[in-house]
Amino acid sequence: MSVSAYNSGDMAQLDGVLDTTGREFAASIENVEGVPEPHRSHFARTLWIEERPVACFGVWPLQAGVGRAWSILTEQAIAHPMALYRGVLRQLVAFERDEELIRVESVVKVGHPTAHEWIQHLGFERETMDCGMRCYGLEGETYHLYARVRSL
Repeated sequence: MSVSAYNSGDMAQLDGVLDTTGREFAASIENVEGVPEPHRSHFARTLWIEERPVACFGVWPLQAGVGRAWSILTEQAIAHPMALYRGVLRQLVAFERDEELIRVESVVKVGHPTAHEWIQHLGFERETMDCGMRCYGLEGETYHLYARVRSL
């Protein structure tokens, strides 16, 4: 598994994983028109297996010291859990250090156990109660908030 900087169009090559929300998200990270300057640049990477993209992930800066992590994984990426974990964690830790992030948070849709396990393996802790963040998604879905917080 190799890692490269995310390029426009990488996400579109992820076989069959993008639902409507995913396609809208993919378009949003490529369209920075009208986005305030501090939020325009972000860390984004693509994971590859045999010259095919299998995952895209990144962190949006929200404010000084805080970022919002995101990832879209294919079944091929999930089938290689240790390589996926090492590749993403190495990149995430380096970005947190380079950007002096104190907190990185992520939201995960309720009812998606693989995503909840994945984010916890990366060192994120759930911050929401069992009821989650109701109607947080574009289509009224409930999400949980997770965060990695660096000790000061």
